[in-house]
Amino acid sequence: MTTHLHARILEELKDERACIWRAYVSEETLTEAGKKNHGAMWQAYQFQMARALKKAGSTHIAWVADPDNLDSAAVNNIESDLIETLNPRANLSHPVPTKTSQEHTKRIIAEFRSVIHAHRNDGFVVADVEAD
Repeated sequence: MTTHLHARILEELKDERACIWRAYVSEETLTEAGKKNHGAMWQAYQFQMARALKKAGSTHIAWVADPDNLDSAAVNNIESDLIETLNPRANLSHPVPTKTSQEHTKRIIAEFRSVIHAHRNDGFVVADVEAD
């Protein structure tokens, strides 16, 4: 797990560049290029490209910085929570999170919601709803 922003984004973009190329060429063209460029290794890389293509059309990368400088184990646990909660379509790996939601996860999701709602163009208002 890479926790440094620059290294993490660079690694993701290198590994999953097909999602960017997809905006300019067809899946068939990408597949043919993959076969040509990777030869015998294409069988192994084909699965990774299919995963990367699920990210085609993405417009944002969400990064969460934590002032507590969490260790890698804590980051892994929180990432597992977020994957289970948000269920991103390109995440084929679903590590099992701890049985209870972590406070960091709750704060991160609350921050995501706050940013999303602050940038809505449709004047969406969240109504207070009483719990049953």
